[in-house]
Amino acid sequence: PPLLVLRAAPLPAYTSMDLGALFGGSSAPARLLIERDQFVLDGQNFTVRAGCVHYFRVHPDLWEDRLARIAALGLNAVQTYVPWNYHQAWNASSLGPARVDLDSPSRDLPRFLRLAHGLGLRVVLRPGPYVCGEFEFGGLPAWLLRDGPIELRTDAEPYMGHVERWWGELLPRLRREGLMLDDGGPVMLVQIENEYGHFGDVSEVEADRRYLERLADLARRHLGDGAQLFTSDPDDLAKLTRGTLSPSASRLGSEVLTTVDSCDVPEDAWAAQRSFNPPGRSPFFCSELWVGWFAHWGEPARPNLAAQRARDVAERLRRVLAVNGGTGSVSLYMAHGGTSFGWWAGANTADGMYLPDTPSYDYGAPIGEGGGHGLDEAGGDKYAALQSVLLEAPSGGGSSVPSSSPSASRPPSPPAEPQPLREEPPPPRRLSSTVEVELPEAVRLMEAETLAALSGGGRCCDELPLPMEEVGCDYGIVVYETELPAGGGGPLQVSRLRDRLLAFVDGEFVGRMYRQQGWGRADPKGLLMPPPRPYPRTLRLLVENLGRVGFVDLPWFSRTFLLDQRKGILGGVWLNGTLLNRTGPDGQAGWRTHCLPFDDAQLDVLRRLPARQPSGLLDTAGSVALGAGSVALDAGSVAVSVAGAMLHLAQGSDRDSPPSLPSS
Repeated sequence: PPLLVLRAAPLPAYTSMDLGALFGGSSAPARLLIERDQFVLDGQNFTVRAGCVHYFRVHPDLWEDRLARIAALGLNAVQTYVPWNYHQAWNASSLGPARVDLDSPSRDLPRFLRLAHGLGLRVVLRPGPYVCGEFEFGGLPAWLLRDGPIELRTDAEPYMGHVERWWGELLPRLRREGLMLDDGGPVMLVQIENEYGHFGDVSEVEADRRYLERLADLARRHLGDGAQLFTSDPDDLAKLTRGTLSPSASRLGSEVLTTVDSCDVPEDAWAAQRSFNPPGRSPFFCSELWVGWFAHWGEPARPNLAAQRARDVAERLRRVLAVNGGTGSVSLYMAHGGTSFGWWAGANTADGMYLPDTPSYDYGAPIGEGGGHGLDEAGGDKYAALQSVLLEAPSGGGSSVPSSSPSASRPPSPPAEPQPLREEPPPPRRLSSTVEVELPEAVRLMEAETLAALSGGGRCCDELPLPMEEVGCDYGIVVYETELPAGGGGPLQVSRLRDRLLAFVDGEFVGRMYRQQGWGRADPKGLLMPPPRPYPRTLRLLVENLGRVGFVDLPWFSRTFLLDQRKGILGGVWLNGTLLNRTGPDGQAGWRTHCLPFDDAQLDVLRRLPARQPSGLLDTAGSVALGAGSVALDAGSVAVSVAGAMLHLAQGSDRDSPPSLPSS
């Protein structure tokens, strides 16, 4: 039987055959223009009514179903980020970035775009290279940190060289596959960077202005004139000044549209937007209308905006659509949030505290994480409330069905007059709030034989523990191993811990640490160790990377903070006041490192290891109980129910931990 079983009520699936149109014939290439503060598509005024859904947070088998629900909501476009780190890993053989992956099932962006097209949805694409989105490191690859400090998100090398190679593979692929608007495809708007006013300052820093201009030039070079380029920043004059290519700041001010997000007061937001665009070239576009919010570990399940009532969200949407005589454009963030699978959940900061994001990205969206109608805390139906506003609002003009509609497996076919949608898909059955997980077998993770099998013996030997990135561990878990001298005992202290540590001595669990105290400073009280013994013992420190910070709302501090996103142990380890940098009798340094990303290769090894019956959440032998049949959703990604809970199997209750710690 499968080792990990998730039972939940099945959802009905909807396809483009249910909702899409049949096409034939031909027409001229479409163009999205701006005239008299309005979008114009194929000679008609057009308003963007988009919904955000991240393909990387939805199982690929469900892409079409979720897109169909977005279309039935009354939207004519889908908006998505393209996270760089999700598509370009590190190649351990060549010791450099791997080829960009746009073909494996969960990373097949062209297929996702074709599915949207087939359902009559145009596309607002946000390829970064930084995307935020509460995603690991804001979408930047962790391998950028392997060689130490590097200037990020500005016109500096080697960062821009990596960006050019990334976009040099991504963007031409979209063009070759006919996915741009002027090739008959769905992509009509392409964002440059993301909320740059939170980080840089194009008005004062020359390298920052060059950075955005260089990105815009790259996009034009690879994509041609088939899409309208734009930037997105909060509707705050200071952030717009720092983050946009306005006519007063850039030679590209008339080519790159400034848009705004948040939009609490839509008319004021449009006024701010107009001040950064040439006269007559500022269609109101609220590029993120927040319908909910995300959650950090330790917070209520539906904090802040996620708890807002459906009717209040609907009223905010109505006010946005009413701007400029009813021509307001909008993107609902999120229409469907999904799940940050595996190790892909990111982190934030607030008041000097590190706040890791939960794998759930439900976001209080109108389409819930499980695909059902999103409900507010009072039971109000967000899907129904927003659908009512969208269907009652004046038509956005311009057919929401594209002029050509390629299927998910073939190139575009000649277009013809679209057929009307036959019917709206019915709402799915509401899911239960619980699922059943069966783990009939487990292995002892913290035994020497298990670690050696998983990591190939590990890396040996270093004088001090090294950051994860320096030993080839971009994501997941790292285990540091050394020998305690005879008589060794007393408190254990760790300098610059990132992020969460479980300590084992001779396989016995002895305590935990967390980076929560300030900017990564571990608890000075340390961990109480077992009593001294007259013989050497093995110390193993299991450190979990809870996600790299992708957003810091402190422009003067962001640059330095992004450089400080390495994981593992960045300082040293002390036992009873003595630094553990001892050298073994063979002259080698004393720390061995095991990298545990739990990718497909390691899961295959794990399944072949001797298994036993699990003894409960707290493994009494002091080792982590991990299901040997853990489900891998895609290459390099572990099912979130295992990846997010794995460490908690070894530690029982978290009642004695700081309130913001993850709890089992």
